[in-house]
Amino acid sequence: MKRAILFDVGVHQRIQRNDITPLLMALSDKDINRGGIAEAFVGTELVKYGEPHLPPTLYYWYREAKSSNAEVDYVIQKGTEIVPIEVKSGSKRQMQSLHLFLAERNLPVGIRISAENFTKYGAITTIPLYAASHVLRRPGLRKFDMTLSRD
Repeated sequence: MKRAILFDVGVHQRIQRNDITPLLMALSDKDINRGGIAEAFVGTELVKYGEPHLPPTLYYWYREAKSSNAEVDYVIQKGTEIVPIEVKSGSKRQMQSLHLFLAERNLPVGIRISAENFTKYGAITTIPLYAASHVLRRPGLRKFDMTLSRD
């Protein structure tokens, strides 16, 4: 499914009538708006660093099942690969939907963008929020070597 986002996190906050100062100063992962802000930020980075000759289009995956709903925030194409991306504003390692998507689609890699540092959990590579554009600037995801490029 196509995904719509606001291209400015500040505008996103203003529409929701949020005072962003406490949000930026908070150290707690419990702020309910952090997830939406993180997803909007990653979406803008994906569009910004996407293919310049293609129209920017973002997709997500949602599955409604009787006993278990699942959602992956973004699904992108990188070269010939389909890559699911889960965005988390905190550093908790919950990735059930991402694991489910990888298994159902028989995909070799997935990306989790969160407050956690660069790391790898089996087929899932975690990238910090500040480096979200790194997903599209790296050449191959299967051989993701966990080192920052120097560009």
